[in-house]
Amino acid sequence: MTLRARIAAVAGLAVALAVLVAAISLYVAVRSDLRGEVDKSLSQRAAAFMPRDSPRGGGSESPESPSQQGGLPPPNGSGPPPGDGDGGGGFPSSVEPAPLGGPSGYVQFVSPDGEVHVPGGQGPSTTIPLNAKDTAIARSGKGSALSDRSVKGVQLRVLTQGTGARGALLVARPLTEVDNELSHLLLILAIVGVVGIAIAAALGALVASAALAPIARFTRRTETLAGGLDLSERLPDGGRDELARLAASFNATLDALERSVESQRNLVADASHELRTPISSLRANIQVLAEAERLPPEDQASLRADILGELDELTRLVSDVVELARGNEPKGELHDVSLD
Repeated sequence: MTLRARIAAVAGLAVALAVLVAAISLYVAVRSDLRGEVDKSLSQRAAAFMPRDSPRGGGSESPESPSQQGGLPPPNGSGPPPGDGDGGGGFPSSVEPAPLGGPSGYVQFVSPDGEVHVPGGQGPSTTIPLNAKDTAIARSGKGSALSDRSVKGVQLRVLTQGTGARGALLVARPLTEVDNELSHLLLILAIVGVVGIAIAAALGALVASAALAPIARFTRRTETLAGGLDLSERLPDGGRDELARLAASFNATLDALERSVESQRNLVADASHELRTPISSLRANIQVLAEAERLPPEDQASLRADILGELDELTRLVSDVVELARGNEPKGELHDVSLD
């Protein structure tokens, strides 16, 4: 994978993670808010059926209506209508629909012994099955609990509220609207996330291209210099960024290489000059030695000694050239090693 592709992939992944975290946070916040509104509506609906203390004064008590005698509020859209009487256990026999804009919910009463009373006026009667928490609250008449239940394929949010000696009150609302809204929100978040990730990947590729353009120019320039072997050329190293530092380092390498090549050229020139003299002398002595029979013995011996001296000089020069060519080679160091 190229560096450009890696940068684009990292940018896309970073945006994907950010979109995922934002989507989850938004979904959880909206879900909590919607269910909070449902819970608030259930609490308001249940408050209309809670027992109320009769007014007390210094004189005679005011007459109470039949609905007030049971400790329930007077007919206000949530209590029993006049004339319906008591449905048993002090609970109303029927309830009226909530007024326009008021809290709604399906109402069900539970006596302390676990008997369920479903008041009329709510359409087809359906009994919400009780759980252990409902039974305990009805027996004690105290406390409250919220729970999710499924009744006949409908998801319900149920509030169980203790009503004192009468037992407990159950108020339920379907979560169909909330679930539909959350499903719609989830679909929107998924679409926005996919589109956002695609846009991020495209922008990442553009950013990578723009960011790597100077590096591409730098690479092409170095390839040209390496291919041409023109050691006099240098890269522009103006600026204070990383590329400028890299160019300065590359130029320093070129400077060192140029000095090395120049030193090698001087070495070769000096060596050729130094080698030319003994070789010329050897050639002359060997030519003279070819006619040694015309020379006296002492001249022949001197000639042979000169040839041997020139050969020794030539050997020393070759050894010096080899030593200079090797340069400062790293020398090995001996260390004790434990074989076990």
